[in-house]
Amino acid sequence: MKMKSNFFGVTAKLAIAILAVGTMFTSCYDSENGDVSKPYKAPDAVYTFVVTVSNGITGAPVSNATVTAGSTACASVGNGVYQAVVTNDQTGTKMPATMTVSVAATSEYEKAEATVNIATIENGQAITCYANIIVNPTGYVPEGLKVETSSNLTSETGSFTGDKTLEGENVEYVDNMDIINSSDDPMQVTKNIKVFIGAKYLQQPAETKAIDVIAELKKYIESVEGTVGTDFSTEVRPYSFLLPAKSALQKISVQYMYDDKTFNFTYNGVSYVAKTRRVVSVIFSNTPVLTEMYHGHGHGHGHGGDLNAGGGIFE
Repeated sequence: MKMKSNFFGVTAKLAIAILAVGTMFTSCYDSENGDVSKPYKAPDAVYTFVVTVSNGITGAPVSNATVTAGSTACASVGNGVYQAVVTNDQTGTKMPATMTVSVAATSEYEKAEATVNIATIENGQAITCYANIIVNPTGYVPEGLKVETSSNLTSETGSFTGDKTLEGENVEYVDNMDIINSSDDPMQVTKNIKVFIGAKYLQQPAETKAIDVIAELKKYIESVEGTVGTDFSTEVRPYSFLLPAKSALQKISVQYMYDDKTFNFTYNGVSYVAKTRRVVSVIFSNTPVLTEMYHGHGHGHGHGGDLNAGGGIFE
């Protein structure tokens, strides 16, 4: 009996030893190169909603309005402008293609809302969506003025790079874009990008001796589109993303979605035409490449372009 007990004791110890060795080899093995790969997950997609609320009769900005984008409350940033930032993990339930932006009814204004189209983006990307809402939209239309409007969505994309070999018609070379991540971990990158916002005239009503009529036409247009200038306004927005390990930033792309409107007016038998373009959304995206495929050298000078907001798109 004693010998049998020793035999089984030795057998059990041998089995434990074999199991321990097997576990050791299993835990150490990762790949044929012995490298330990780290999973990469881009940060959640970021959606910024900017809503302008104005009085439908006077065109003046409306303060102290209660504004929501979907179920998210928008905070006032002054001068009738409200903003909300929403993040969403696009690997799960994706952001819907449209969002209803609402202004709650008050003792002074009726409830008003607008539907915002949301372009599809992925994690690590950001988009800004704009809405102009006219409260109590009876509109101011001078007596005898007839208006017909048509609308068309257009888009424009420009890319910016620190690799001068990529410079071309739709790709612009700029300084401070020569970014390389030589580490074994993703690197956080934040660029402040100057973007176009608001609306501008593509064609103003033809100037005539009837200056008061032109003024009323422009007043009506701004009751629909908000403030309209000869060019877009600009503002700086941060764009943050993760640059993968052992890679370089090849380019950042900026895509604009526009709402182009044509206004056909008839007043006292005379026809007037005006065309406007309003920024609906701005989408940022980035393109990384392996470091050995990157040809940036870290010097050179950027130049202005239609999408470069006066030559200083990156700040």
